[in-house]
Amino acid sequence: MAAGWSRDDDALLERLYGEGEPLRLIAERLQRSEDAIVARRRALGIAGRDRGWSSSRDALVVAAARAGLPASVVAATLRIPADRVRRRRARLVGSRPAARRYDAAEDAAIADALRTGGDLNALGERLGRSPEALRLRARALGVYAAPRRHRWTPVEDDGLRAGYRDGCSCRQIALRMGGGRTATAVAARARKLGLSTYGRYWSPQEDDQLRNLLRTGMTLDAVALALVRSPEAVRQRARKLTLLVPEAATTRRRRAGERWTAHEDAFLQANVTAHPIMLAAVLGRSSGAVRARMRSLALVAQRQRSPHYPIPRPRELSPGELALLSRELLGDPEPARMLAVARRLRRPPAAIREHLLSVRRLDGTSFEEARAER
Repeated sequence: MAAGWSRDDDALLERLYGEGEPLRLIAERLQRSEDAIVARRRALGIAGRDRGWSSSRDALVVAAARAGLPASVVAATLRIPADRVRRRRARLVGSRPAARRYDAAEDAAIADALRTGGDLNALGERLGRSPEALRLRARALGVYAAPRRHRWTPVEDDGLRAGYRDGCSCRQIALRMGGGRTATAVAARARKLGLSTYGRYWSPQEDDQLRNLLRTGMTLDAVALALVRSPEAVRQRARKLTLLVPEAATTRRRRAGERWTAHEDAFLQANVTAHPIMLAAVLGRSSGAVRARMRSLALVAQRQRSPHYPIPRPRELSPGELALLSRELLGDPEPARMLAVARRLRRPPAAIREHLLSVRRLDGTSFEEARAER
């Protein structure tokens, strides 16, 4: 775990933030995660900044909006996500202008491009429209049919699970699978397989677990591993619940300023996809220090900022699996539905059924009156 914030740290954060230093460099300078920097900035009341928007960029957004150009065209010019352009446009000029109607010449150009295998991206730039808009128009004209989505096969599911175990990003997993799936499709399928465990809400039960684990004096990294969350997420939740993190719950740190050895660097390079908490336990350092060192060694780029870390498959249902059950098995699910979900998760049907019965008993709802009260 990273050390507490000192006055010097706060002053340095405020100065670097005010000077417009990139968030990544601020995090490296303070040897903390970017999430930790953002959380501390908010705690100190330092105003956020609308990064990357200059007067020339604003002028381009305004001119494009008045000309009726889509956000995707501006985004491609500025090399930023289209959603950022849309948000900035809404702030500068208000609601989106009415879409331009297609004329006969544009319709003919779209039909010709699809018939001859032309480049829709180039055509979109020439017509001032996005490729997605051109495809929608082509479907309306009856000259384009979206390709049918193929069902996921067991082999693809195995590849996806292996990618999560190896700590790969969704993009890396998609490339591993031969490019037949997009990163978005991989993320959606991972959610259906109960693999997504990051960025989720804290439940009352998890809050109770956090309280109990902190009372035992476990290290913060160990608590995070037990709850399948990042140390920073645990630290922020503890602060929100006004829980005291005892001294014993901090990671036993090495002497301040101790240099990294060549042996330690080689160990990190050989275990790029391993969980930083696991690496920290082996090296006797904090997970924050491990992450900072991996950034300085350019090892983070190999992970493609993946939020997936290989965690042991627990005997109990994982947080991702519990979230999936709450989404897909609401009310009184049919046995066939429960069996299908169990097969997809590769869990015994009895484990799924037992979990649902325990939830119904707590909620006082049906599911055959909690299976006739067992």
